Amino acid sequence: MSAQVDRVSFPEARILVVDNEEEIRSSLARALGLLGYGVDEAGSGAQAMAMLASNPYDVAVVDIVMPDPHGPDGIEVLRWAHQERPHVSIILLTGKPTKEYLVDGLKLHAD
Repeated sequence: MSAQVDRVSFPEARILVVDNEEEIRSSLARALGLLGYGVDEAGSGAQAMAMLASNPYDVAVVDIVMPDPHGPDGIEVLRWAHQERPHVSIILLTGKPTKEYLVDGLKLHAD
């Protein structure tokens, strides 16, 4: 007996997945794509900001910690998006949650 997974229909939404770790980013993007969402990927904060500036996303899932000494981290992306793309819902992703990140994210209206 084989199990069959029913596809769930969701309203069309465009999602940007942002993570510097390619395996995590692509796995999450693949899973969201299987649910029927339109998904793009960005491997850095700078790439995410450029993509958000030029594409109509509904949601961005953003890793908080992206170790690029010359580029924005997830909190900086959130801060920028809140000012420049306030209609985009931002979901913060992290493997190392801290109280400071939680407070910063809430202050900057993370979803």
